[in-house]
Amino acid sequence: MTTAELGCLTLGAAKLREVSFSRSRDDKVGVSVSVGGRAVRYRCDSHSRELCRGGPAVVARPFEKMGLTAKDATVIFLRAPAAALVERAGRLTLGASGTFRDATMADHIDLHTPSGGALERVMKTAMAEICALDSAGLAPFAIAAYEDLLLSHAAVALFPAVTAHLGRPVDQVAPAILRRARDYIRDHAAEPIRLSNLAVELGVPSRTLEHSFRAHFGLSPQAWRRQCRLEIAWRSLTLPDGATTVSAVAELCGFGNLGDFSVQYREKYGQSPSDTLRSARQRLCQAG
Repeated sequence: MTTAELGCLTLGAAKLREVSFSRSRDDKVGVSVSVGGRAVRYRCDSHSRELCRGGPAVVARPFEKMGLTAKDATVIFLRAPAAALVERAGRLTLGASGTFRDATMADHIDLHTPSGGALERVMKTAMAEICALDSAGLAPFAIAAYEDLLLSHAAVALFPAVTAHLGRPVDQVAPAILRRARDYIRDHAAEPIRLSNLAVELGVPSRTLEHSFRAHFGLSPQAWRRQCRLEIAWRSLTLPDGATTVSAVAELCGFGNLGDFSVQYREKYGQSPSDTLRSARQRLCQAG
């Protein structure tokens, strides 16, 4: 079994062979997705289900005793405090001005729906990225990015009322608030900014903020942060000191994957980060 702690969340992958066990009640919600092998039989206080590849994800609700039986299967699972999911549902539906009142939680998630499919993809991608970056010591970057994403996708997939709310027309945010969001992202671009937290600080739902930001500035908050990070990297590479390296600059600017950083940098500036650094050092030597 491989697990990663993402703040209040636990994301893991397990190969189950001739396994039968039960878990005592607690305040956590569990979501399990099959990625191969034979079906796993889950038993909860309120329902029993089989988990198989291509079928629905199984949900273990909080304060329910859960047991499973498996002969040969591989699953990815997510565990999150129920209170954190309800709080996130509130942010997604009513922003900072209200609370989420419809806490009816699904007992399974259809992975063929947009919300279910998105949660499955994020769980698999996050697990793969964290494992890949762990050996390089860069797992914290992936963890910071995926904690917020997983919590939001899980809240949407688990609470039907959230999905219904997100399907409604989106209100617009005042330009002054959007400029505050833009400036905050620019000033903290290298940090792991959570859009949901920023939305709460500004007093608007995160979906409304993202939609209005894109409409007003022509790019998403995430794309704007990436652009700001690349500009910070460019300044660092064009004014280097003796300790400047491409990998150090990538880490300083919040890029967890050096390959992704190089690709994005080349797309924006037409040359690799190492070329920029080399040229800058040559200019400094000539000037000296």
